[in-house]
Amino acid sequence: MKNLIKISILATTLLFHMACSSEGNSDNNTTIQKYDIKTLKSVYKPDEIVSVYVDMNLSGDKDWVGIFPKGSTNGWGNVIKWNLVTSKGEVALSKVDYVAHPDMPVGEYEVRIFYHNESGADVVEKAKYAFWVSENYLYPVDTKLTYKATQYLPRPEKTAFEDISQASVVDPSSGATITRMHANGPHGYSGYLYPKSTFWNADMSLLYLGYRFFNADKLTESSITKGLTTSEAFAKLGSPVGNTFKWSHVNPNIFYTLQGQNRADNKFTFTKNTIDGDAVTHEVIFDFQKERFEKVLLGNGEGHIDRYDKNVLFVGKKADNDHVFALLCNIQKPEDECKIKEIEESTWGSVYIKDSQGTYNERALFDWIDISPNGNHIVVNKTVNGAEFVNKKLDSVETAIYLYDMNFENEEKLTNLAGHGDIGLAENGDRVYVQFEWKKGGIIAYNLDAPADKRETKLLSGYHGGGHISCQNFNRPGWCYVSSSQEGYNEVFALKLDGSETVNRFVQARSTSGPYAGVSPDGKRVVFVSNWADDNKSQFTMYHAAIKEKE
Repeated sequence: MKNLIKISILATTLLFHMACSSEGNSDNNTTIQKYDIKTLKSVYKPDEIVSVYVDMNLSGDKDWVGIFPKGSTNGWGNVIKWNLVTSKGEVALSKVDYVAHPDMPVGEYEVRIFYHNESGADVVEKAKYAFWVSENYLYPVDTKLTYKATQYLPRPEKTAFEDISQASVVDPSSGATITRMHANGPHGYSGYLYPKSTFWNADMSLLYLGYRFFNADKLTESSITKGLTTSEAFAKLGSPVGNTFKWSHVNPNIFYTLQGQNRADNKFTFTKNTIDGDAVTHEVIFDFQKERFEKVLLGNGEGHIDRYDKNVLFVGKKADNDHVFALLCNIQKPEDECKIKEIEESTWGSVYIKDSQGTYNERALFDWIDISPNGNHIVVNKTVNGAEFVNKKLDSVETAIYLYDMNFENEEKLTNLAGHGDIGLAENGDRVYVQFEWKKGGIIAYNLDAPADKRETKLLSGYHGGGHISCQNFNRPGWCYVSSSQEGYNEVFALKLDGSETVNRFVQARSTSGPYAGVSPDGKRVVFVSNWADDNKSQFTMYHAAIKEKE
């Protein structure tokens, strides 16, 4: 496939004739009343037609639309393609297909409209609209994982990445190109998201890593954060403390952040952040001042916004007790009060559990609370009767996954063993909770919409050393993504949710502490961390893995 783009400019023009008067500007009896320009989609593939829509009042036969690289000047040398959108003041509806300049690379562009540009006169830009040209990516082939303790897969040499920024190699097991992003992984590294988070924006044009935005195709830092210090980038992106950065699922230019988490002054804010060119504006939509909490977290680090950008679920603690309170808020109606509910038999306290060496290790009695993608289920990971065990030293406690309706009622215990998991979508749209369960020896799915006696499906035999689950690939229902930690299977793979044990092997991670992989909305790209299996190397590096369609 050649890296070309077809451009289609659709111009809808409206004449508005006005008599000349001393009270208004006039030109050829026409005055600009309104203008607008946009592309039909915000992301295009290299072989797609880019349709540009113009809606404005005309001023003659010199109005035109051009496509420019984003950030470039309006000089003619930067015009990739252009077209007149009027014909001597006549109402016109035209469609013209072009093949763009053959050197037009994957990247970010703008369509710009210019008004009444006389020959030799300065170009007057009236409006512009940004869009992306993206690579075509593929899924790895469907295959199986057959557990063999001695199975070691071919791996790229670890020296391939040593001290080389933006170096890339190909994983021989999947054909995915692995590209080094930048150093420092999740262990002690601020800004790296938990696997259950959203790393890509809604149209997959931007990638968030470590308080930085990256062009999701070029894998180079976006001008939004480039050149800023870490503290400057942190502030510009809404001060997303901990794992509180959340992309909008519906608008590629919006993301949400929670500030505070633990504050003696009770000042917590949840902010809607909007990208406008290289600028970011911030709008506080919840401040939690009235509730007087001393702790507010977004699901305790593992919460989500539903896929319609409506419901978001927080969890809080008050100063006078250790009770766990859930706060369900409506982003679309921030003026409404959040629904607050105490989670029964839950506490912010800790218990001390004896390990195999006889050492007592501290463990939180409440883990996380989350909302299903379609905003109609609440799932909680907590210790059974946890309030009874605060500060006690015990051999073990029972942790479980509970299911509630959106009123925090009709409690149901899904499973009496809680593991790393996430909530995704089955191929038919049902909500499914997926987690590792070592007692059942594999990865288990629980269909939240199925009858209670038909909820459970074993997806994969073999625990594979545990790891993490991400089901944030809502544009690819029927799959979740697994970060496996077991030697011989230390990798990232997609797992089909039908019980067939079908997988797509993305990348061998070579990480001694697990890949912590996140997935793109369409499930075709993953990011992960690795120290490239070097037990003596503490530095973890971020990598991107994807299979590009062959040209």
